[in-house]
Amino acid sequence: MQQKEMENRNVDEETLSVANEYKARGSILAYDLLTNQSIICDALQEGRAFRVDIPLGHESYFRTVVGSFKPKNFLLPTTRGLEIFQYPWMFITLNAIMWTCVAEGFDIDTGPMNVEINFFITACLAFLLVFRINRVAVRWWDTRTNWGKIVEVVRVLTIEIMEHVSHAPSSQDKAVRWLFAYTIATKELLRLQEGSQIRFNYKELNGILSFDEIKQMEAVPHPAMYCMCEVRNILKRAMQVNSDVPVSIAVMYESNIRILEKSINILIAQVGGMERVKATPLPIIYVTHTRTMMILYLFLIPYVSESEWGWFTIPTVSVLAYALLGIDAAAHECGKLLFTLPSFTQYMLLNGPYNWFQRCLFLQIE
Repeated sequence: MQQKEMENRNVDEETLSVANEYKARGSILAYDLLTNQSIICDALQEGRAFRVDIPLGHESYFRTVVGSFKPKNFLLPTTRGLEIFQYPWMFITLNAIMWTCVAEGFDIDTGPMNVEINFFITACLAFLLVFRINRVAVRWWDTRTNWGKIVEVVRVLTIEIMEHVSHAPSSQDKAVRWLFAYTIATKELLRLQEGSQIRFNYKELNGILSFDEIKQMEAVPHPAMYCMCEVRNILKRAMQVNSDVPVSIAVMYESNIRILEKSINILIAQVGGMERVKATPLPIIYVTHTRTMMILYLFLIPYVSESEWGWFTIPTVSVLAYALLGIDAAAHECGKLLFTLPSFTQYMLLNGPYNWFQRCLFLQIE
């Protein structure tokens, strides 16, 4: 990959003609957005294909239970989290099969289960599972709120930059470029695993930042903060007040800077909020204790209930294990948080900051 041109631009003649018109008017950013549009959009679309046919929660029972009759989507295998609990589910089911065959073959009678003891154990286990999924759901909701706030404030700040920095087109372009880079940096920062080094998909920033600027972002400890510092510095220099600036203009600059600073501070706060959620997961002792008690409960059911259920022990235990392990898997999936899901973050970036930058920029130029 070359430093000057990170990705070759394959642009049709009509788009290139429009891009050249914007370039002739002095809007280099509009030119770069148009000529790199397909590359950036394709990069942002990566990781979303597997989510296309998944139904929403408010759709019909048939759609959310059966899905469709397409082979890959029948019974919605990708939405049930089987990859999370398939091995413990198989272990519990095989244990039920083994003991049922032994008990029926050798006519072993363990006697009926004590109803009160069973109710007490089941109630405690249900409490542990419900508490866990409730806690992770709150974390999931907080992250969703933070991401939504980022999209909202980025849109607002883009409009403010277009309106209040129109007297300095070069600074205006640079500020919007770094603002878009902030959204990508936030995504990568929050997906970063402990002990690893941040790496950007250069195609997502193709034409937005130079190769050297992206490498500089990778070198700093906190790329999102670095981007916002660049935005703040660019805006400050664009509205620098000195002895040559008339008083009325200086007052206007000061007022505009305060407006822009408010949006910048909100964006920084949202990243901090998501970092807090990421850095403080549910204590592992709670997860370990809940899973241990659940596996023990499911493992022992065949030994105390087979004499009453007979051969029905196998399907009963298997279905019960699927239900309880599925709830635990739902809590595990929520615990991943939104910024770890490609389908969400790519969708939010594509339909939030990127398209909004284009709309605001082209409307302002027109």
